[in-house]
Amino acid sequence: MSSDSYNQIIVIGNGFDKACGLPSSYGEYFNDRFQKYEVDGKVLPSLQKAVEKEELEDIPSLWDLLFAAFHDEETPFPRWMDVESAIRNYLWPSAGVNGHSFDSAIDAWGKFFIKRTQGTYEDFLQAKKQQNQVERIMMKYISQKHTVEMVHQKGQKSKDYNLDDLNWDETRQAFIDDDTPEMLLEELNRFEEDFGVYLRKAVDLVNKDGGRYNSHAELLYRRIGKYDCLVPIARQRNSVVSFNYTTPLLESVDDEVMSSLYIEQNVHGTLPNSVPQRDLLGNLNPPINIIFGIDGYEAPKGNRVQRFTKTARKLSLPRQELPNRMRGRRMFDPLYEGESIQAVKVYGHSLGEADYSYFHALFDQIDLYESDTVLYFLYSTGHKTSPEAVGDLLNRYGESLRPKAHGKNLLHKLMMEDRIRIANLDEQN
Repeated sequence: MSSDSYNQIIVIGNGFDKACGLPSSYGEYFNDRFQKYEVDGKVLPSLQKAVEKEELEDIPSLWDLLFAAFHDEETPFPRWMDVESAIRNYLWPSAGVNGHSFDSAIDAWGKFFIKRTQGTYEDFLQAKKQQNQVERIMMKYISQKHTVEMVHQKGQKSKDYNLDDLNWDETRQAFIDDDTPEMLLEELNRFEEDFGVYLRKAVDLVNKDGGRYNSHAELLYRRIGKYDCLVPIARQRNSVVSFNYTTPLLESVDDEVMSSLYIEQNVHGTLPNSVPQRDLLGNLNPPINIIFGIDGYEAPKGNRVQRFTKTARKLSLPRQELPNRMRGRRMFDPLYEGESIQAVKVYGHSLGEADYSYFHALFDQIDLYESDTVLYFLYSTGHKTSPEAVGDLLNRYGESLRPKAHGKNLLHKLMMEDRIRIANLDEQN
């Protein structure tokens, strides 16, 4: 690549796929998956009946039971950051405390409801009632889906739990042991597999309309690349960091897209090229290699929560397959070659806590405080990036800088140097 190229890092989140017409939000997945259970706007009562009847084949995972409760409370999850926050709060309700017990983690189911009360005794009773309902359903689900494995491993005889008679405090201890984290991880894998199949089908369905999703992705990529930049797209060297599981840009056959896209990294895995089918052993073929998880930046070391961090889970993912032209390339090659990275452009990312470690590493690598790199937080009409979220991200990163004075004035420095912008991509001249 010539020295007069324009080097950019483009970070894309789920808002990118949404802008390209893909129904990829958790709310859309949930509605598609559980629509048949909905009666008078409620899902959880029907799920409870299904669990009681041991009809679990259409309930992807334990996690969906909690999300169903939120749906019925009219607090759906419009963004993936909310789902990941729920996972984090369940696994690690006492953030930063070493020696965290999964016994107390189970209690977090109830904390979600209690925290939302308005402080009156009546509100508390209603929240507690909802909490107990979810706990009973959860316990029944666990006993049915995981008892076989527990009997095999522990030599224990399974119990037939009756939801009406279940005493949560007396019975949950059977499941609060060294196998609990593994069981929870298995449930998370089931959740990931089910969403992966859903999303693969959604991509194929949208692309049936003349490749609409892929063509929209190419167009949006061009617009992001050209925003506030006079260098033609063909002379840009763009590294894409995708927090999505889709790869429309890697599949592009457009000459300018192919020449400008230096490398793409899908940090949480990628979808297979076709819709998976289950074999006789119940395994998906091709497999789903995508992850959800929590940020491990402040997770207690040596704690069982660590296995749920995105960093730990990413290590188990197979290496991403890239086109031959991209093999051997690295995102920060311009820096290694003595060039600079002129811009980092973020589009469609919620800037949630679960992905903080990635931004921290990115800002460190480009030497955000001392470099000339410009930060852009771009959005489309109707989906404005929150200035508060941008400020929180940079302030948190600033806390890691030394001397501390640099961290305290990082945001002010970026603004004084005109190196940070929050802008509507649709208003580009």
